[in-house]
Amino acid sequence: MSETWEQLSPIAAGGSVMAVAANGGGQAWLATGAGILKHTNQGWRPLASQPPLTLLSALTTAENTWWVAGLDGGIVYSHDVGATWYRSWTDQVAAPITCLLAAPRHANNRTLLAGTARAGVLRSTDGGRRWLLNNFGLQNFTILCLNAATDWTHRETAFAGTLDGIYRSSGGGRAWKPSGLDGMAVQAVAASPDFAASGLVIAGTDSAGLYRSTDGGRNWSPIGSEMEHATAINALICYEYAEGVCWLAGANEGQIWRSTDTGLTWDLVRDGEAAVVALAPSRTPQIETVYAGLIDAGLLTSSNDGLHWLPDATLTVRGFQRLRATPDGGLLAIAPTEGVWRSTDDGRHWQHSAAAALHQPILAAASSSSEGALFIARSDGVWMTARSEERIVLAVDDGAVTELLATEDKLWAGSVDGRVWQSNDHGSTWHELPPLPPHEQMLRLGCSPDGKLLVLVSYANPSGECTLWRFTAGQWQLWFRRASSEPACTLDLPGGADEAWVAIEREVWRWHNGAWEQVVACTAPIRDLTVHPTSGFCYLLTGNRILQSLSLLEPIELPWPEIHPPPVAVKRTRSGDLLCLDDAGVVWRWR
Repeated sequence: MSETWEQLSPIAAGGSVMAVAANGGGQAWLATGAGILKHTNQGWRPLASQPPLTLLSALTTAENTWWVAGLDGGIVYSHDVGATWYRSWTDQVAAPITCLLAAPRHANNRTLLAGTARAGVLRSTDGGRRWLLNNFGLQNFTILCLNAATDWTHRETAFAGTLDGIYRSSGGGRAWKPSGLDGMAVQAVAASPDFAASGLVIAGTDSAGLYRSTDGGRNWSPIGSEMEHATAINALICYEYAEGVCWLAGANEGQIWRSTDTGLTWDLVRDGEAAVVALAPSRTPQIETVYAGLIDAGLLTSSNDGLHWLPDATLTVRGFQRLRATPDGGLLAIAPTEGVWRSTDDGRHWQHSAAAALHQPILAAASSSSEGALFIARSDGVWMTARSEERIVLAVDDGAVTELLATEDKLWAGSVDGRVWQSNDHGSTWHELPPLPPHEQMLRLGCSPDGKLLVLVSYANPSGECTLWRFTAGQWQLWFRRASSEPACTLDLPGGADEAWVAIEREVWRWHNGAWEQVVACTAPIRDLTVHPTSGFCYLLTGNRILQSLSLLEPIELPWPEIHPPPVAVKRTRSGDLLCLDDAGVVWRWR
């Protein structure tokens, strides 16, 4: 045994950068599938405390406050660079949040706007604590973009792009009126820094390139012939630089266009493949950097105001969260907003097997032995992908499926409300097992490699207890119960029906020789657990530490490289090696 960590390779570089925000002090943040990342002198680093949202879609900053929104709904904010997050009240709106805008002179007016899918515009005047719908005048309630004139001294002009044209507000988002481009989906809009004098505003559409207005958005004309090959415009910014005003537009097929003559003519400065969905400049006293966020391909940077672009090869933001074993000894790595990757050589090489659907995060995945079929759990049920085909095999009306298990001949699916379904024909048909008692929230579902032991871990409110149930004689039988201050549990069944390991909050318990015994107690909550089937060593992930424990002995810490991102999952392989996945998507092996 080498007694050290060996870096294998990233599962997949890149990832999706959905939004970029920067302030005048050189701070820059990214909203990604791996959460919020902040730029430091060591590169992009994830925040220690992530916002309590699943699918990040937008972020903005003003006056040392940061606001983050999610496609799963909700807005949160932080005054201390992400150390503490507070939830906003959003007028009982559960629709996805598509965009955020901090108003000019925010320190004085405390105003923010948020666009939603299907619910219109939310407006806050108390720094984002409380939001109210302000839809007077709107005729389309799917908001794709928001922007505002930079000077609100005399008139508080704001623009909202929708699925059916653009709207303008002269009262800071209190009311709206149609402003043209009817029948077009307006995905980006930007007003010139001298908007009060020039009335110049430019809008990007989903199929007709850019449109330009010089009368404050009342009349529009298409951009010239050089833009005839422009695809859907997803992002648009303008900012002052040493030689005047720079305009940048990002398109769906990876194109970035640049203009320095008030948008009259445009140069194609980059032609790529990955869609550009976010653009933002960041200034420091020494350097100015422009960032471009891409779908599936990470981040581009420019240090000469958009003339040339370089990829940030160090950025991996897939947001991997779980490692799962397959019946044939392979591994699955799951990134909720990015998809599922499969390895058949103990984590040395990975192949992308399934992509996440828009607004539908992957909650779990399992692979059966039926011609390599992959089953993935989403909020609406279980989907099967095989030979480029994707179809739903188990629809669930309420209670998202969060757990999937597979052996060579069986499949199980479990929902958060404690229901479990079983399939004996590789997902073609399913039958529901008897339900758990009421008020039990399912945390984990596990089975032994031979499929003879099926275990469910639940959490009950308000009693605050984690309970293990095993399926015996067609019924769920209470097996083990332990008090827990929060629903935190992980499970491993390394052998047959005679051995089980469970970590509940900070304690590890083992079922052996017909009885439960406590193995070890840790000082921090346990996030993941895996057991070597022959040596009996139990490996624990707690915080950013990985511990090795045997029986009641004091656990030994396996030193994690300090310069690398923290680990998120541990898993033993069929050869007995210990694999660890960090939150940058890099796989490590301890031998």
